[in-house]
Amino acid sequence: MTPTRRGARAALLSRHRKGTVVAPILRRSLDIEVCETDAFDTDLLGTFTGEIERVLSPRECAVRKATLACALTGLDFGLGSEGTFGAGPLGSIIAWNTELLAWHEPRTGITVIGSAAGPSAARRVAVTSTEAACDLVARFPAGQAAIVRTSRGIRKGLVGPGAVRAALEDWFGAHLHESVTVEYDLRAQHCPERRERIADAARDLVRRLQCICPRCTRPDFSPDHIEPGLPCRDCGAPTGRILRRTARCGGCGHKAPFAVEDTSADPFHCENCNP
Repeated sequence: MTPTRRGARAALLSRHRKGTVVAPILRRSLDIEVCETDAFDTDLLGTFTGEIERVLSPRECAVRKATLACALTGLDFGLGSEGTFGAGPLGSIIAWNTELLAWHEPRTGITVIGSAAGPSAARRVAVTSTEAACDLVARFPAGQAAIVRTSRGIRKGLVGPGAVRAALEDWFGAHLHESVTVEYDLRAQHCPERRERIADAARDLVRRLQCICPRCTRPDFSPDHIEPGLPCRDCGAPTGRILRRTARCGGCGHKAPFAVEDTSADPFHCENCNP
């Protein structure tokens, strides 16, 4: 971490209180003060609930937020967070949450992206009674808010069965006479699962900011480039397991290999031994 970044102030653009997650991690690890701003409505870049379509890629959106954070505050360093939910390694069987946290420096043009990904419990369930909706929300994790979609509209940020019941009775009275959907509210302030993953992305960003190119001192000298071919322990044939990792500087192009812990692969991963 270069002196110009350690101890700096960085602007985080968010309307969903992500600063409560990101700020302690950057302060503790890098002595960076995170100043959260909501001067721009980030929902205009797209919403989880679909009212506003997302036209930027997740990376583009995170960088756009970080760039706007600098422009709106006048600070030299900007942060932008973006999360997505979709198919993961197991396809559509389990929802997969990916979180990106972008660090952007307008003066140098440097952008560093921290990331974290993993399975998600987020789901959308159709119910036909108020009791079923309330029972479903009662099983949500602590602090997880709900969204209810009906033919009459959508309500967000409903915490607990009581809030869901009140919303449905406001629309339909005592008797629900249509199928409605109940789902996780995925906005960060309403989703503990996302906050944990945003924290992981912040820790990854810290790691990348601390990985400095030995030639030009640019950050993010991280061994992201993977070469498969680790030899099978039994027959010696190359496998799909990682043989080596290489760090490549995005500035000067300097490269350096990083050793992997394993020296051979389990025969389970070998096409010769386990075709």
